[in-house]
Amino acid sequence: MSYSKIYGYDDFLSFISKSGYEDTAKKKKSALDLALEQQLGDLEAQKKKINDSSDELARQAYISYISASKDIPNKLSSTGLNGGAADNLYLSLVNEYQNNYNEIGKERQNKLYENDNEMINAKRESSAEYSKALSDIYSSAVEKFLEVRENEEKRNFESYYNDRELSEKAADRKAQTAKESADRELELAKLAFQAGDPSLLEKLGVTVSSNSTGGQTGNGGSSSSNMNELAKQLEYAVSLAKYGNYELLCSITGMTQEEAALRFSSAEESGYTEQQIKDAARLFMSGDYSKNVLGILKSAYPEFTYSQIWNIWKNIAEYDWFINIDDSYKGPKA
Repeated sequence: MSYSKIYGYDDFLSFISKSGYEDTAKKKKSALDLALEQQLGDLEAQKKKINDSSDELARQAYISYISASKDIPNKLSSTGLNGGAADNLYLSLVNEYQNNYNEIGKERQNKLYENDNEMINAKRESSAEYSKALSDIYSSAVEKFLEVRENEEKRNFESYYNDRELSEKAADRKAQTAKESADRELELAKLAFQAGDPSLLEKLGVTVSSNSTGGQTGNGGSSSSNMNELAKQLEYAVSLAKYGNYELLCSITGMTQEEAALRFSSAEESGYTEQQIKDAARLFMSGDYSKNVLGILKSAYPEFTYSQIWNIWKNIAEYDWFINIDDSYKGPKA
């Protein structure tokens, strides 16, 4: 089961789409576009008024000029002016009309220029407001995305931790059950051995030599006494063997030290062969603490720590494999 995920830009885009941020941005853009369209419409209407007003002022100036022109002959007749004086009067009237017309045109251009600037500013302000809104929306989206991702990673880690804890508890229960079963088998074997039947011990891989049970065929009291004594020796030998001292156990059972060390492993339950366990032990005692080596040994000796496993194989490594062994265990903790 996978508990981790790599988040990329596509994940972020998917998040903002599903969580509504993309719709929020679109709605904000639509609202700003509508407001800008209204503002530009007002400015276009204002531009038309400017042109209409300027055209009307120009028309009125022209009417005034024509009216004044028609009245010049009467003025000349009443004043008796003629010749150059009359020409000057006509010229003055034309100049006045021309100046009025130019002033109206200049005023029109100034107002239209201001109107165009207002349109440009309206578009710029709308764009700036949208950019600011978009930045705020996406900043909020990024913050929320990181929060969601952190919560998801937290849930995934908790799920992983809970699964691992359940797995470890299951493994502990399995190891404890196997140990209790082995202990019961050993107790039954010792009881049978005390009664003169070594077959259960032999099924457990403990071979008792015939001379170890000397006196079995003698009188009942002597045989029972010998059996009780040998059972006590065997129990003591097993307790010593758990700390790597196999001499007594080997002398009683006839096993080699390697065979004795392997008797404390759970080879069948671990899924590894005795040769694989022995090879892993040799590497372990040589200072190889790789994941593979430690995994094999932990599967083979689930109820022992690495320090205890080291003690089990210490004498074998030093005297049978001729490996230089430190006085104390310095490997990984477990």
